[in-house]
Amino acid sequence: ILADYLKEVSNGDNDRRAFWFMQVPLKFEFLLSLYLYVCYGDEYEYKPNYICDDAGIPYSHAPGNVGDIEVFSPGFYWLIEATLIRNKNQQINNETINLFRHIDSNYSSTKYMSLIAPYIHDDTKLLIKVATVVSMLEQKNLIFAKPYSTEEYISKMSKRNCISDMQENTMGFVGALGKMLSGMENT
Repeated sequence: ILADYLKEVSNGDNDRRAFWFMQVPLKFEFLLSLYLYVCYGDEYEYKPNYICDDAGIPYSHAPGNVGDIEVFSPGFYWLIEATLIRNKNQQINNETINLFRHIDSNYSSTKYMSLIAPYIHDDTKLLIKVATVVSMLEQKNLIFAKPYSTEEYISKMSKRNCISDMQENTMGFVGALGKMLSGMENT
């Protein structure tokens, strides 16, 4: 039921059955946080950065200069940016760069990053690949990143394989880049 509701919110369906008092972007962040916990349980510590009232009810999305959702365990850090933006330029300029600006360089652990949106543009995927390589070089740390459409995220999370999927995605393009650069040295 939660996955279906998350899809409905992502698709812009005007549904007032539950959490009717939340703005849609906040509802999206909130539902993603709940879905993370449903899929992984107590395996990780979760820190959604939306603002809550004294009863724990979210009333505002995550403030600027922090990621939307952070997931921790010893030696593990996962930053998730959630957006309902569908426009390519806004997605690239507003959300993709934020993902890398918000990654916490204080954690020396392996880092994971995901952008989750109703639709992911090819240019967004490309920018995340490039920014991942640059960030790894600057931070001297492994960073695994992948953008997900809401549908793909739900599918990967339901099988509990988002982490391995981000690893395979990043190692795939980093490996291809390494082979290409090695080939260029020999010419």
